Amino acid sequence: MSAGARGRPGKRAAAQSKKKGPSTGTGGHGRKKLTGRKPTPKAEDRTNHPAARRAESVQRREEVARQRARKAADAPELLLGRNPVLEA
Repeated sequence: MSAGARGRPGKRAAAQSKKKGPSTGTGGHGRKKLTGRKPTPKAEDRTNHPAARRAESVQRREEVARQRARKAADAPELLLGRNPVLEA
């Protein structure tokens, strides 16, 4: 039995752990770290969150629609045709 490229010849390697699953917990340090903190903000309030981006794009779309509606109301009436009196 060889030990590979280095090490003592005839010496077996250490047995690997057969443990499956997550490693052990923090011992409570994670919970202590959170004391005195505010709650997690809603997804819409967090920058670079997909929900925040979605809300921003909806708001932008509504603003553009409002601007378009305002422009259409302010625009002069344009009548095209041979007789503008009959066309109106």
